[in-house]
Amino acid sequence: MGPVQTARQRSRWIHK
Repeated sequence: MGPVQTARQRSRWIHK
């Protein structure tokens, strides 16, 4: 998992 993928997943739970 790269830093870009982590930021992408964080954006998902950040919206929740």
